[in-house]
Amino acid sequence: MKDMLARNKGKLLLSSLVILLPIFPAALAGQTLFIWEPVLLLASQWVVMLAVFYANRNKEQSPKVLNLVAWILPVLSLLLGIVGQLAQTGADSAYLITALFTFFMGLLFFLIGNYMPKTKQNGAVGIRIKWTLESEENWNATHRYAGKLWCLGGLLLMVSALIPSVWAMLLLWLVILAVLVILPTRYSYRFYKGQLAEGKVEKSPVKPRNIVLLTALFLAFCAFLAWSLFTGDIQYVYGTDSFTVDASGWGDLTIPYNRVTSLEYFDQDPSQEASGFRTNGLGNCRVSLGSFSNDLYGDYTRYTFTSCEACVLLYMEEQAIVLNGPDVEATKTLYNTLLEKLGLPG
Repeated sequence: MKDMLARNKGKLLLSSLVILLPIFPAALAGQTLFIWEPVLLLASQWVVMLAVFYANRNKEQSPKVLNLVAWILPVLSLLLGIVGQLAQTGADSAYLITALFTFFMGLLFFLIGNYMPKTKQNGAVGIRIKWTLESEENWNATHRYAGKLWCLGGLLLMVSALIPSVWAMLLLWLVILAVLVILPTRYSYRFYKGQLAEGKVEKSPVKPRNIVLLTALFLAFCAFLAWSLFTGDIQYVYGTDSFTVDASGWGDLTIPYNRVTSLEYFDQDPSQEASGFRTNGLGNCRVSLGSFSNDLYGDYTRYTFTSCEACVLLYMEEQAIVLNGPDVEATKTLYNTLLEKLGLPG
């Protein structure tokens, strides 16, 4: 392991520096929330690489495979950095972000698929399941099959970036990911059964609890991904002297009526055309919440649904606040209700 570490020291240091690159634009823009992402990826990079070096300490792994493993997380860090900066530009960037991420992940899957057949049997990189680890012949056959499948899946992901629907794109994402995990596992098991029938391997029973555990983990991952991308809600609670913007997943905002200095309705959010970024908050394919800054409003607050282009712009003294509902009708209702509460003419 020491020899491998010494031979790959330069590669490890360079890849670590690349992982940290997105920190600089985030720090310059005051986006402290995005500084931790590269740090976590850097820690993951060292854990992964040390595990790979340890698993291949007694065998010579393909240099091309080691290069691929070394640069997956750095490229992912740069991609997330780009996506993170795009995410700050406004509430209508969900499609652009998803399409960009889908295309580059498809490209990554294609490259991984190209290198899979070159991966030698080891305990750290590749399709490491019971049957591949117990038989080198099974390992090689499974990785040849999986390599073709991952290349095809990568191409499909790149093409799916052209789909004009975020929901359809992400659904296809999950389907392709499930296929790329399930089919190689099934192929390896069928190959093992063939070897067993020929007497090349001994029977190696799989514990049902392991299958249940792996299935549960995969379903939990899919559920978490769907929850993080598609959940979030904004409710408006009206009181006698103020109203509250009640947002799930982020802090509520209470606005006294007597501090509202102006109120306007727009069919299309003017800030979508302005250059800006999120300074603090959260956003996904459903909502965009928190503190923003752009050339139009300066520092402002946003509680909006990404599905609706209409918005209500109000000023609480000198602070701009952008609000809307899940659709145009809900946004018009919000505007009319605020007009009534503020005692302004319609």
